[in-house]
Amino acid sequence: MATASPEPLSSGQEGDEDEEVRVDEEHREQSDQALKEKLQRIQYGLNKFRPRDGGKKYRLLRDSINRELARRQAARSASASPQPRPPRPQGRQGEPLNVILYIVDALMVIFFFCAGSEHPQSVELSHDDVKCLEPESLLSSPIMNFYIMYLQQPMSSISTPKGKCHIFNTYFFSKLEALISKVDKASYFLKLRRWWKGIDIFQKAYILFPVHADTHWSLVIICMPSKEDQSGPMILHLDSLKFHRSKHIFSVVERFLKEEWSYLSKNVSSEECPIQKMVWKNLPRKIEKKPIAVPQQENEYDCGLFVLYYMQRFIEQAPERLHKKDLSMFGKRWFQPEEASALRTKIRSVLLQLFHEAKPNNNTLEQQTTCQLLVEAKSKNNLMDLTVPEQPVDGSSAKLASPNHLEGSSIQPTSFEDPLECS
Repeated sequence: MATASPEPLSSGQEGDEDEEVRVDEEHREQSDQALKEKLQRIQYGLNKFRPRDGGKKYRLLRDSINRELARRQAARSASASPQPRPPRPQGRQGEPLNVILYIVDALMVIFFFCAGSEHPQSVELSHDDVKCLEPESLLSSPIMNFYIMYLQQPMSSISTPKGKCHIFNTYFFSKLEALISKVDKASYFLKLRRWWKGIDIFQKAYILFPVHADTHWSLVIICMPSKEDQSGPMILHLDSLKFHRSKHIFSVVERFLKEEWSYLSKNVSSEECPIQKMVWKNLPRKIEKKPIAVPQQENEYDCGLFVLYYMQRFIEQAPERLHKKDLSMFGKRWFQPEEASALRTKIRSVLLQLFHEAKPNNNTLEQQTTCQLLVEAKSKNNLMDLTVPEQPVDGSSAKLASPNHLEGSSIQPTSFEDPLECS
């Protein structure tokens, strides 16, 4: 039941995250050279003056610059003209894999998923994150976000029609929940809307996101009606232990929909509304909430796996738009609990696959050996160990590089908390 997910943020930490968003947006407008010069000044100041608070403000700026430089380098690498190589492994519908992997050090790597996106999504995995894939271990948020991103990539076997759904990562629900306690709710909600910037929530067929509370995971699916339907949005809650209070979760998600509806009603003409006009006009009274009976976990540590498997199965099987009659697709016999528990092995296999597919760009035996050492799956008590070489290796389907070699800067990427969209 428990997971190795981050502890709830204090109000001070939430303020820090808002500041991070603002600083990140400012840095996106600056040139590479300006960012590198700024980075050098910040590092010089941190090393020489050692501020009393540890240089919290300057470290925030430094980390933001590092993230932006890493993001740009990943985008450039993804769009660069490929060098002559053997045919690349093909993913879903014959599309090539497009994952860039940066080795930070022996205990940290960062994946950039670049397919179909100008701004690559990323997830940072530590040695401890990988260890949580061992039997009877608790899934961490980075591992869950890694698989959520993977499900949306061409290499995944999951067939997802473009634009059908929008998936938020594991940090989103806590942001919605914080709205309740904010004094200036309007101001907070405007900042919160950055999470789905450029996305019309009500035009998507489905919105999915995990919920983490009391060391347990469950899943929310919001089903949006088409413009021809007379019904309103439907909020579904799937819980593998029936542990979370659906009433509270429905209240948080309903407030989110009402706030977004209120914002769009003031800023979008009636002709542009994505839902049938009468339904849109009365949308706050048209929202329905349904706790869903689903297969239950049979232990205390697989709740994260069940959330990911609920997500995967739903994406595979959901109709173009879900109506009440379609709720029969769920139920306690939707799948066997062992199928969800087996996802632990699949996620581990996906990680190993991405590492193994990295091939050296020369034919020397030394480089071949280095590449082969990139991942070692050891059969000691069914545990897995990641071994990362110190030198960067250029891959054909999973490209690797050390962040210290990016455009001459010393980059230490950190994990992004960006929304994710199905492609």
